Amino acid sequence: MGRVALEADGLAVQDARLPGRQGRLLFAYLAVERGRPVPRDELAAALWGEAPPATWDKALTVLVSKLRSLLTEAGLDGPRALTAAFGCYRLELPEGTWIDAVAAADAADEA
Repeated sequence: MGRVALEADGLAVQDARLPGRQGRLLFAYLAVERGRPVPRDELAAALWGEAPPATWDKALTVLVSKLRSLLTEAGLDGPRALTAAFGCYRLELPEGTWIDAVAAADAADEA
């Protein structure tokens, strides 16, 4: 993926503010999933491949916490936007949120 950024109500969070490569991947993965509860082990595979670190569970929790803080800085309610339940994380972005990767996939499907 290319650059990842979040903009809400005129406030922007550039990809340099996201917590490293895994933070950018986590945000992009959850954003593309558009509200689907994503299992923690699926996220671990997306972030670290077939050989996640021994402490991946803790590392994922830290990344989610940092992402919630950035969502809050962007004017969203971070804890309500990025929720955890039943071993899954779900990112709910406001109605009308535009995600370029989703828009590109939708355009390709229409072609």
